[in-house]
Amino acid sequence: MTDLKLKRYMSFILIAVFALMLAIPAVRMLTTPFETYSTAEKRKLAVIPEIRFNSKLLNEFPRKFENFFNDHFGHRKAFLRFYNYTKVVWFKQSPNKTFLVGKDDWLFLGMPDVVKDFRGMTKLSNEQKNSWADRLMQKERFFRQKGVQYLFVVEPDKKTIYPEYYPDHINQLHSFSKRYQLTTHLPKETASYFLDLTEPLLKAKNYERLYFKTDSHWNDVGAFVAYQSIIKKINQWYPEISIIQRSNLVIREVESIGGGNAEGLMLDDLIGENALVTELINPCSRILVSNGNHKNRLGWKDGIFPELTEKTVLVKGCQKSKLKAFVFHDSYMVALEPYLSEHFAKTYYLWNVTQIDIMKVSSKILDFDPDLVIEAWVERNLFSKNLR
Repeated sequence: MTDLKLKRYMSFILIAVFALMLAIPAVRMLTTPFETYSTAEKRKLAVIPEIRFNSKLLNEFPRKFENFFNDHFGHRKAFLRFYNYTKVVWFKQSPNKTFLVGKDDWLFLGMPDVVKDFRGMTKLSNEQKNSWADRLMQKERFFRQKGVQYLFVVEPDKKTIYPEYYPDHINQLHSFSKRYQLTTHLPKETASYFLDLTEPLLKAKNYERLYFKTDSHWNDVGAFVAYQSIIKKINQWYPEISIIQRSNLVIREVESIGGGNAEGLMLDDLIGENALVTELINPCSRILVSNGNHKNRLGWKDGIFPELTEKTVLVKGCQKSKLKAFVFHDSYMVALEPYLSEHFAKTYYLWNVTQIDIMKVSSKILDFDPDLVIEAWVERNLFSKNLR
């Protein structure tokens, strides 16, 4: 074979390989059912736009089709995973603005509001702080007048407990987070029913890791520290409740896949960590309402709370107690509820309902005849619409 023929042959192979590389994603896209939701990105994927002979719709078609194509490009997930892995593992940078890569491979939430709060760049007005405090006191006063105790719990963000692992390029201009501004402004009378878990967690972190490296949540041990602080607060009303001690736990360290932050980067199976897990010895509480979903939560669709049709509820009970509790909470309660449930004949857990005004459903809450109502929210959501 002459040199000229060899060059032509190699050029043909190169062109064929290049054409094949271009064709494979297109073939994959055309032969694979279109997904409607991205679990990792926690969002709905764009749908293929309709073609209608309408000037407005035709003008919008190119943009909508581009969004559809970008969301369903063949092998999109594989390309994104490779890109994300390269950025995170090799260059220690986040490929998107939702997450931050910190020191020692810690992953943090990186949304602009969260970062701004870490830097101390959000100054609350007196009006904002007063409004929040007034609403807190209104809720406590309502339940107290009905013979029900009320407790509001602040779950600190990971950045608050482990600022030393935050990326160096994000510096703190001021140490006054929104949580700090709010808690230092509250009237003294709220101290009996307002609990900020920051201090006990800061003290306990000197002995063992309390939050996941690849997730935004506390681990089982961090949840146990939070639980003990909550029960100490509840003891002022119900001194008969005995706090569970560490001797009642089995604590193990296990190899785990990556948490929610790693999952959001599509790297949870590639970036794992050693996690501390706990198990109660001879637990009393049992699941009373469940369909076997994640952490035994159930979509409550019986009309008791119409607002919660798409939300999740868990009911647990311990026969040793006569008390009943109602808990409005977020995902941080998942690791905490096994301990808390030990102290109540019935505990009703309503998950992720910051968009519901608790005062608007207060009469429904009272129908369950609770002795205690708890609200527990992570600090970044303290100023959600119905909390402020």
